[in-house]
Amino acid sequence: MGKPPRFLALLAVLMHFCVSTSFADTKATADKLTKALLQDPNIHQNVEIRPPGIKNGKIKFFDTLANISGEPVVVTVHIQILDITHVDDDKQDFSVTMYLRQQWRDPRLAYSNQDAKLTSLLITDPSKIWIPDLIFLNEKEGRIHDITKGNAFIRIQKHGEVFYSTRLTVALSCPMDHSEFPMDEQICKISMESYAHKTDELVFIWNEDIEPVLINNKLTLEPFELQAYGYDHCISNTTSGEYSCLEIELSFARSALEQFLVQAYLPVAALVIVSYLTLWVPERRGPRLICALSAFAVTALTAALVTTLDPTTSDATALDCWSKWSVLFAFIPILAILVTGCGQMDIDDDAAKVVGFMNFPANSLFESAFVVFLPIFYIVFNLVYWFYYYSNQGIDGLSTEKKFDFGLD
Repeated sequence: MGKPPRFLALLAVLMHFCVSTSFADTKATADKLTKALLQDPNIHQNVEIRPPGIKNGKIKFFDTLANISGEPVVVTVHIQILDITHVDDDKQDFSVTMYLRQQWRDPRLAYSNQDAKLTSLLITDPSKIWIPDLIFLNEKEGRIHDITKGNAFIRIQKHGEVFYSTRLTVALSCPMDHSEFPMDEQICKISMESYAHKTDELVFIWNEDIEPVLINNKLTLEPFELQAYGYDHCISNTTSGEYSCLEIELSFARSALEQFLVQAYLPVAALVIVSYLTLWVPERRGPRLICALSAFAVTALTAALVTTLDPTTSDATALDCWSKWSVLFAFIPILAILVTGCGQMDIDDDAAKVVGFMNFPANSLFESAFVVFLPIFYIVFNLVYWFYYYSNQGIDGLSTEKKFDFGLD
């Protein structure tokens, strides 16, 4: 009865030894290949070259481009946007955290692999080999994450295919037009290109085998919301030549319109209505004029406070337009009282019947015209204002070739 358990125990130990040895051999093979690749002088092209005109100099060229065939190196790019932490109206920039993934082929990194279990080599130090010099043109500041270790790695296939991934956060410039604030929509770009290599040496393209640009649906984006995005490839023409570039466009719409309705539009509109109601005060001059002046003063003060909600900008905003026109409408009742009071334009019998039928308190036809047409003009102004400023361009505001609506969950 004791032999079978002992036999099984020995069998288990033997299997464990075989598996451990297999994994150890695979790891040893990977370490050996990686070490051989990193020590290969052809990888860094550490060749001593004496440039023309220099008699005594040994220049070592590092990070040499892998265009051995003479054709430009093609680098496919994929970006996964993890978060857009803020879009700053005053600084006119936005911050993006992303995975930046690049793929290319470097024949100098090809290796022969006799171990079928070893599918690729992993390198966590990108400085060991040549990598593309992709830069963000509109970058203000940025960093590659390094908690708990540097968030970058390189995976090399046996034929020299290289996959390079980094996790980084960049603050990017975004010139903004606030003329339609607070109903504005901003188009911000992520612009990338090669820093040193022209199009005959290096070309960036989007990775069409998968979705080139992925965006997390759970964005902590205030005070905007992402409504559409697009991407495209381009050529950057500079004084030094043509460079391959990529571009992402993000369409942001302001999400706090309800807040401005409560804090700005409704209070000012209510004061304009109060100013209009002063025309219905029974007295001819004194108290009516005092009420109109008081309503005008409060409207002007409130309109001035409302304009402090504007971002730091030199643009005349839609909120400024609303405030100025509201102050003008609040002043019209004062003008009506002064003109009709000084002119003493009595209304004729027919007009008096109309005024009496409509219960107007005015004693002149001219003042009655203010009472009738002032609210009509104010309603027309509102219709024109909201029709002109409140537009939702969304995907139509993008200029890129490929465009997509961004649906929030």
